[in-house]
Amino acid sequence: MEFLHKLQNLQLDSLSEEWVEAIFNSEFLEFGDLPPEFESALEAFEIHSVLIEIMLSLDSWLNEEPSISGEKSWAILSHQTHHQKLLCILAYFIDYGNKNVLIKEHRDNALLASRLYYKLLSIPGYKAYHIYHSQLFVHSLACLSFPKAMCDNEDNYFNARELTYEVNATIKELKYYVSDLKKVIQSLQLKVHDMNFEEILSNLVDITGGAIVVRLNIDRAELAKVSGCINEMIDLLICDSNGLPSPEAIQLVFKCLLPKLVAASIDSRNANNIVRASYVTYSGLLLGKYGRAALSSYIILLQHLCYTLDGLERAEIRTTRMSLVVGLMSLLPKKSYKDTIKWLLKLSTTAKVSHRQIALEILSKLLTNEPEELKSRDMPIEKQNGQESESPPSSGVHDTLTHDNVQESDVTEEDQTASNDNDSTEDENGQDLPIEIRNAEQELTEEEIANVLRKRAHTAPHAEIVRAVYERVNDASSALRMRALAILTECLESTHAPLQEAIKELNGTGEVSRLLVVAARCACDERAVVRRAAAVLVQRLLAAAPQTPPNDLAVPSHQLHAII
Repeated sequence: MEFLHKLQNLQLDSLSEEWVEAIFNSEFLEFGDLPPEFESALEAFEIHSVLIEIMLSLDSWLNEEPSISGEKSWAILSHQTHHQKLLCILAYFIDYGNKNVLIKEHRDNALLASRLYYKLLSIPGYKAYHIYHSQLFVHSLACLSFPKAMCDNEDNYFNARELTYEVNATIKELKYYVSDLKKVIQSLQLKVHDMNFEEILSNLVDITGGAIVVRLNIDRAELAKVSGCINEMIDLLICDSNGLPSPEAIQLVFKCLLPKLVAASIDSRNANNIVRASYVTYSGLLLGKYGRAALSSYIILLQHLCYTLDGLERAEIRTTRMSLVVGLMSLLPKKSYKDTIKWLLKLSTTAKVSHRQIALEILSKLLTNEPEELKSRDMPIEKQNGQESESPPSSGVHDTLTHDNVQESDVTEEDQTASNDNDSTEDENGQDLPIEIRNAEQELTEEEIANVLRKRAHTAPHAEIVRAVYERVNDASSALRMRALAILTECLESTHAPLQEAIKELNGTGEVSRLLVVAARCACDERAVVRRAAAVLVQRLLAAAPQTPPNDLAVPSHQLHAII
């Protein structure tokens, strides 16, 4: 058999039993140095050529008629080859290539070793003879990140042209790699509860970020083929043997997306804007494709994006996270959208300052929506599923919300000033089509990123939201007191009819408005940022209604005018 003959060129007999046993005992997590005998034998042949010859001979053997080649299974091969040594040397080359991505020789060896491993998994009996090992399989998937790892280390290349050439060459090799990988994914029929299933999904999902096309003249046609094949593999893992989507598997996909979205939101560089938009687009595609099966997991993703504290103490990150959540919310069906608003209203009263801050920012953005009385457009997900979900799913976040009867330490005044300066006033009613990924010279603005998120109009309970903002004026955190006053000032200046009606309802029918009372009280706040925000609000109120009797406030009129 030519396959066995070519396999002998690997000199597997030069690998010591102790070396092989140590790798198996470590579950393919630790690799010692190659045995000296094998290193000496390795100098006599080129490993790259040997791996290619073995793959070609294996393909020929697998494609032969059974009448010619006999039975094809590991039951036969296990008596004719050292399959454990073969797995260990392939695992070594994969691991070494993953640790030395910038060296072409080691990178190519890892790709070829992974492809050969996938072909070995196509031989019947791979489970009985432990050819499939979940940790080794996960290690092999690291090859998918080679282009991104190369781009992240562009300083190690002589110039951008050299890097572009190397990345394009790697993408072409990945095209064959993902083709072999897809065949294995189809045959393995992995289930949600299989070992390392989540890691496998995470490695595949990571490629949907699109970060490697940011600054280089990448061959996007080849990259699209690789990405398309990866998306098909994710679909295979999501669906069961009958082709029906598994809600548990979809939940794991969104779980994998969560840290990637959070990480891309923390860094505001243009590259991360594209990564964030790519993950958002992919999240929307999952929701649109799988409908009800994906809806509950999608809502859980939204809740955890609000609840994850990473970076939320910084104003610019809160702004980015707010834009992200508002955009993702726009993809929800009407009932789920309303339930999510109710959840945000509850989040705005919880114990942690950062949670109240992000909830307040998100709710303030929803004030541009149409009122609930107006009928919004029908949504595709609702048409697919007939009716909407009854209530938000339990994510572990919803149940832990508690009201704020605890004093929190204030955020510094400098951060609050930055927060006030960085608050976005961009219109949320934008285009429905996603942006195109363009050349590096054309930077993406926040408005263009938001276009990826904005899909269709929704309604909002303006009165409830304004009331929630008003309640934050009495918050234990000066940051929230200041921000609530600033939002109320913006509401006064708005020409949006539902918002004007909500402010009118909040002020009541008395001669003195509630806003003027609370603004006058906050003008004496211990924090300067709160006093400044209150002064602006008082100025707006007095300009709008100069005839209001100042005596009813129990504050002399000369003191009110002194505030301004």
